[in-house]
Amino acid sequence: MLTQIFTTALAPIIWGTTYYLTTEFLPPNQPFLASAIRCLPAGLVLLFFFREKVDAITKKRLFILSILNIALFQSMLFISAYTLPGGVASLITSLQPAIIIFLAFIFKGETIESRKKFMLITAFIGMCCIFLTPQTQLNTIGVIAAFIGALSMSFGTFFSREWSTKINIFAFTGYQLTFGGIVLLFISPFFDIYPDTVELKNIYGYGYLVVFGAIISYSLWFNGITSLPLGIVTPLGFLSPVTAITLGWLALDQSMSLVQGFGILLVLVSLYGLVLSAKNKIKINAQQENQ
Repeated sequence: MLTQIFTTALAPIIWGTTYYLTTEFLPPNQPFLASAIRCLPAGLVLLFFFREKVDAITKKRLFILSILNIALFQSMLFISAYTLPGGVASLITSLQPAIIIFLAFIFKGETIESRKKFMLITAFIGMCCIFLTPQTQLNTIGVIAAFIGALSMSFGTFFSREWSTKINIFAFTGYQLTFGGIVLLFISPFFDIYPDTVELKNIYGYGYLVVFGAIISYSLWFNGITSLPLGIVTPLGFLSPVTAITLGWLALDQSMSLVQGFGILLVLVSLYGLVLSAKNKIKINAQQENQ
């Protein structure tokens, strides 16, 4: 299980680099095109090697998931990345664990322990310490986009687990990336401003997003969703904003205050507590079933 937790955690870590890639390597003002270029080639590659036939119901579900996990989430992610500091966008996106837990309560009647509530609140306080500084500037459109993206990915994560099928995880990922990429490609001309030229760094940025930001990360994430408890998977999303600010500190020479460092510590401690709590609960349930 530890190996699977680690590999699943790589997905939000990779996603945390999106904000840096967007500002430093991609042309401006094209969130939908950037999302389509990220997802569609990756989906086609996965389906070329791992394509499986699916029935009509499964295909409809995969299309819905592609809107939630890919088309809507990716477009909102890039809009927020273009209009907000990476940390602020990550702060709003970090609401996902709480939203998913709320969905589990609404649809399945699952309750959350007081300890988990405390850990989630502590993690969010840590996020606020990291990103809400006096220099923080907010953009209304960016904030709304980030919140819509958090809602979309939360619903997508929840229903990905509920609708998980027996098809290969790479095909499961490939269908969603392809469907979502097609939708994004269709929407792009209505909203994006295309650049006159494409620089070499843009090609590097898109290449990274296709291979790491889509094929590898989404395959790892969907595999974790379908095989690990939500109580373990969802808190891993906190690693994305921690990655965003750490990368900004290392690569962009951004300063990090003691308060921000303390916030990172709070997030990591809370994440460890949430994962450990979920693991212990699984062990207790397994022991009770064996008795």
